[in-house]
Amino acid sequence: MTRIRYSVNGLYLHVKDHAGGGAAGTDIICAGISSLTCALINMLNEEQDKGHIQAVWTMETEPPEVTIRAHPIAEHYRRTARDYYRLTVMGLKAIAENYPENIKMEEVQDSGGI
Repeated sequence: MTRIRYSVNGLYLHVKDHAGGGAAGTDIICAGISSLTCALINMLNEEQDKGHIQAVWTMETEPPEVTIRAHPIAEHYRRTARDYYRLTVMGLKAIAENYPENIKMEEVQDSGGI
């Protein structure tokens, strides 16, 4: 089961473990989660390249685990980063609604205590 902890306002996302929806390389649940997570990283990296935020992320492959945090350089850039997180979380929730036995989502405060 994939466990997702997030805070849209805290600009934090943590995704851990396999969804278990199929064999490695064919699991559409994991593919969807990975696509959304990678899209968030790419969007934050673009904002970092513009000098708007500092993006910090770590990724492990076994077990799969990714943690993504964003730190706006100025407060007015927080809105853009928050919109990216909001869109990502909305997509993850849509997957979780269709596969509740494979994904558990938990909203946390700020950085989730990590």
